[in-house]
Amino acid sequence: MELESFAQEEVINHTRTMSGWLRLLAIANIVFGAFFIISIIGIIPGGVLIWQGLLLNRAANGSRGVSSGNLDSLTKLLSPLKIFFIIQGVLVLLGIFGWILALSIVGISGIPNILKGGGFY
Repeated sequence: MELESFAQEEVINHTRTMSGWLRLLAIANIVFGAFFIISIIGIIPGGVLIWQGLLLNRAANGSRGVSSGNLDSLTKLLSPLKIFFIIQGVLVLLGIFGWILALSIVGISGIPNILKGGGFY
């Protein structure tokens, strides 16, 4: 029973310190997303940043509930974080795929020049 109490205290302490950082990142994502949207070119990335900021804000609100001792609100903390990390993972995979595609296109476009004896320039 003492170990369970210790684990609950650790969860409460960690969420208490995590709440401020979540709020800071949420505000930063929303502000940067707004700047992207203003530039018109970045409407989609700006929308994603604002969405992530709102998810982090929701997680910070859930963190506040956990830090007050309500462990039932742990799902309000973890559910938005799960969605946030899924979005981040998809964006990373899209970035990797984009780089591979771009390098492939650059490599393929240089092959005819090499075959003509033009070299690598």
